[in-house]
Amino acid sequence: MRKLFWSVLCVTALFASCAEADIEVRPVMGGEDFTATIAETRAELDGVAVLWNDADELTIFTKTAHNRHYKVKSLSDGNRSATFGYVGFSGSDGSAIENNYAVYPYDADATLAGEVITTKINAEQVYNAEKVDLSNALMAAKSTSSALQFVNSTALMRFDVANNMPDSYTLSSIKLVSAANKIAGEATINLSTDSKAVVTENGVNEVTLSGIDTPITAEKQAFYVVLPATSFAAKDLTVTFTYAEGVENSFALPAFDLELGSIKTIAYTINEGEDFEGSTPDIGEDFEGDTPGAEAKPANNEIWYTTSDGNVIETSNSINNFGANIVSNTYADGKGVIKFDGDATKLFEAFEGDETLLTVTLPDSITTLGGYSFSVCPNLTTINFGNGITTVESNAIYDCPSLSEFSGCIVSDDGYCLVVEGVLFYMLPIDVSVTSYSIPNGVQSFNFCNVGSSPNITEVSLPDSLTTLKGFGSFYNSFSNVKQYTGKFASADGSCLIESGDLCYFAPQALTGLTLYSVPNGVTKISTKFLSSSTLTTVTFPDGITAVVYGLLDNCPNMQSVVGDIATEDGKCIVVDSAIFDFVDTKLTSYTIPEGVTAIGDEIFAQSSISLTTITVAESVNTIGNNAFSNANIKEIYFKSTTPATMKKELFNFYVVDENLKLYVPTEAVDAYKSAWGQYAAYIRS
Repeated sequence: MRKLFWSVLCVTALFASCAEADIEVRPVMGGEDFTATIAETRAELDGVAVLWNDADELTIFTKTAHNRHYKVKSLSDGNRSATFGYVGFSGSDGSAIENNYAVYPYDADATLAGEVITTKINAEQVYNAEKVDLSNALMAAKSTSSALQFVNSTALMRFDVANNMPDSYTLSSIKLVSAANKIAGEATINLSTDSKAVVTENGVNEVTLSGIDTPITAEKQAFYVVLPATSFAAKDLTVTFTYAEGVENSFALPAFDLELGSIKTIAYTINEGEDFEGSTPDIGEDFEGDTPGAEAKPANNEIWYTTSDGNVIETSNSINNFGANIVSNTYADGKGVIKFDGDATKLFEAFEGDETLLTVTLPDSITTLGGYSFSVCPNLTTINFGNGITTVESNAIYDCPSLSEFSGCIVSDDGYCLVVEGVLFYMLPIDVSVTSYSIPNGVQSFNFCNVGSSPNITEVSLPDSLTTLKGFGSFYNSFSNVKQYTGKFASADGSCLIESGDLCYFAPQALTGLTLYSVPNGVTKISTKFLSSSTLTTVTFPDGITAVVYGLLDNCPNMQSVVGDIATEDGKCIVVDSAIFDFVDTKLTSYTIPEGVTAIGDEIFAQSSISLTTITVAESVNTIGNNAFSNANIKEIYFKSTTPATMKKELFNFYVVDENLKLYVPTEAVDAYKSAWGQYAAYIRS
């Protein structure tokens, strides 16, 4: 039986390709130890390490078809590795076999015939409150050598159960009965074709998760049942919840496929006002995030909503907003219904600025969430997406501070974020009691990520699946108290995010109280400004920096010096490829740009100290960025070159220019400067 590194029940990713184990087996007859190692890159459930347990046992078929029993003798490497010792064997001695075969967990009755392992899926599964118990989840392995790699042979069904009623209910068991499929008992795994466990005709059509005895609260609680990977027709699979209070509730599921190694989530809520005892929800209401007792999904030519005042919402009647024209918009019996002259296929600025909007339910026909679909809706709490979303555009959900619940095809299993084809588009505000957050495993990219306010989040974990980091302005506004990042793209000290040598983002509080900071080795580019730090005075940069963002240190008011590869000798500015990208030292009254600098970046001196009044520009400077000197305290600038530098646009913002400004240039170049910089001719002198 494997256990989780964290004692949590919030598992949201596939456990198929992730929870694989590399087993090194000496080619012995059955009496020697061997070592089993879980590969770090694959052994995770939603970023949570799956480790060996000191009670784990395996069945190994090696040399002959004997069923050999091995048990953990010792654990190492944080339980990622285990030494297994030979316990004994069962069954009659078989003929010699060419490959090594294995099955987890140990099954004394397991047999091998050819390349087919016969074992079982337990029909009676016991709930474990402290961890996700995968002792029922079969894994199998085959190898021509002594290295065995385990892959999953079953799938999981997860039931997220909550109670919205004033009465208390204690869940005792969950029973699944299939009308057409064998779902437990004797099963075969044909390793000549795949690792999939198939229940035989000797199997049974029901599985029970017992020993739950857990009070159901308003907060969702997860319960897992192991099933074979198979397809279920509509009404084939019936689920029965039994409670200690002596009541039961049953409902049937619509058609769905349970894929090998996947987790299928069913959300079930005991709703206030239900005729709970003996009630039977309509078919399909409970599937994929909907709640038994809720209404069915809208037709493809409808959108449903609720408002705080019971009135219809105002929305544009345009085919560009919905992909179809509105024919009616009515509100009755506590629900608003927008009807169209065809299928609604998209949203674009559909509900922008509505202050009364509370909930929205979309049909399966909508495939695109366009920009500002839900924008500035302060009281919107719930969005129920259909199952057809394939595209989410930038700012599709924007400034909705009350939003607390998602459901539908693009929602992660924990309900905290929207993920489309491996891209994280939006993350919900996290409950105030939560202090850490793990980005779901499988997310490959942040794209214009909108993150809800999370004031108590201090740690963010990044999955190994990430390949691209984008949209980090949202982190600046939302993860304001993050102190540490962990996982892929996190720096060794956890203070910042790094992508392929690009320093992308600082954890805001990572700099709190620090006076000195060193950018990690290996960073070659810095793409975002340092976050505000009132104590930081010195930053050291590694060799190899090739680019930094303009205004890198603007938000560090006490910064005095920079050190390293891109620092000038006096430590007063950052120079990359002969261009000044940032300027520091708040105590200077005058400053000379070093010779060799050929360009001055945009707004470089705009954030400089109020004490800085005089600047001397090196003769080598030939390009000046827009508003480079836009600081009202700068009154004198000396230009050494006889050739006026090219301005990107302006030297100053108009409001910082007054009669005291003086631009000194070489005597012989006064006319040239006045011609080139005509808007500043009155301030130019020799």
